[in-house]
Amino acid sequence: MRSSQAAYAIPVFLLLLSSQAFGQMPAVPDNPNELVTQNAKLVTSSKQRSAALELLGRARAASNLSSVGEPFTMKVSFTSNGQTPSNGTMEETRLDSAWRWTAEIGGASYARVGTGDQVFARSADEPIPMRLQMVRSAIFSPIAPRLGQAVIRSATVNDQGHEVVCFLLSGGMGIVGPRFWVETEYCVDPNTGLLQMWSEAPGIYVSYNYDGALEFRGHSVAREITVTEGYDAVLQIHIDSIEDASSVNAETLVPGQEMSPSFLLSGPFRFPLRVDPEGGTSSSVIRPVIVHATLDSQDGDVMDAEVVESSDKRLNEQALDLVWNSGFAATGMQREVFINVQFHLPAESGVTASVEPIVWVPIGVIRVTRRPRRVAGRPGTPGSTLPHVAEPGRTSPLP
Repeated sequence: MRSSQAAYAIPVFLLLLSSQAFGQMPAVPDNPNELVTQNAKLVTSSKQRSAALELLGRARAASNLSSVGEPFTMKVSFTSNGQTPSNGTMEETRLDSAWRWTAEIGGASYARVGTGDQVFARSADEPIPMRLQMVRSAIFSPIAPRLGQAVIRSATVNDQGHEVVCFLLSGGMGIVGPRFWVETEYCVDPNTGLLQMWSEAPGIYVSYNYDGALEFRGHSVAREITVTEGYDAVLQIHIDSIEDASSVNAETLVPGQEMSPSFLLSGPFRFPLRVDPEGGTSSSVIRPVIVHATLDSQDGDVMDAEVVESSDKRLNEQALDLVWNSGFAATGMQREVFINVQFHLPAESGVTASVEPIVWVPIGVIRVTRRPRRVAGRPGTPGSTLPHVAEPGRTSPLP
């Protein structure tokens, strides 16, 4: 069932804030994959911003295979680690007027065809597994478009003997120190303009290895891509080949009779979820937990969820319960999201909390969706309705 929306919108750029607005929020936990461990400088002048956005634009153009403009066929193999390890494959052919990709993972197969503005699948509501959507996110356009409104901090760091420039993007300002909970991170080689590392949220890191890179139509395609959550590599992606597909007949990409109109996948984006103390007043003590989830295209329900970073591990299960039992706005796309669950705790309390009935989701603007909540099987209680900080999101589809 589709969620109802009683919404109003606030432009993202109006929600810039000072460091005091973050309250007593701890530093992001140490992680060997985190490159910005010292103070990052706020990019303030128009010249600095132009240079930063130009380098990010170069990296996005180099990595955005969706905009190659020439027909290609790519073959990919990958290994998904975790509780249920499995091997997978994916093949994609993209022409000017149509595209098709097929994939296998965990003994199941998937097929999707796109023509014009329509997408077709063997089942209209067939969900795509989280790990497969992550593979596509890592390969196709990991850098979000339209970054011009984001607040940017930068740091030049040493990555395995190579100098790279890391950019930290957020919707808040006045942050000092190393990376913070609300920042997305891109690290780019300033000489080649190639993306070296992407971290949509603290706790998850996508590293690109260009040894033996595949060259195609001016694009250098990383051979190996590693996705790490916490300390564990959860995906090892190998780009087997990318070849010209100009000889492929577009008629071979027409959806078969067994296919039905379906949904697009969205590129990953993030938003905060405020949690106030149950039956109490919140204080300036804030404990974030980053939950990675996929949301159904038609009703916004959570299909899969996992914790990727936490400021207090005692809160992990509660954060997962909150996300699983929350409803989010449906967009018609299967969404990969990173939810910054922010527990606003009283100074002298435990960790029991209930979610407030307002979820702030930035999709170009912030929209407020009112929907009943429940936590661990019990009804939620109304909480504060103070507005939240905007975090940069993306609305671009990922076929």
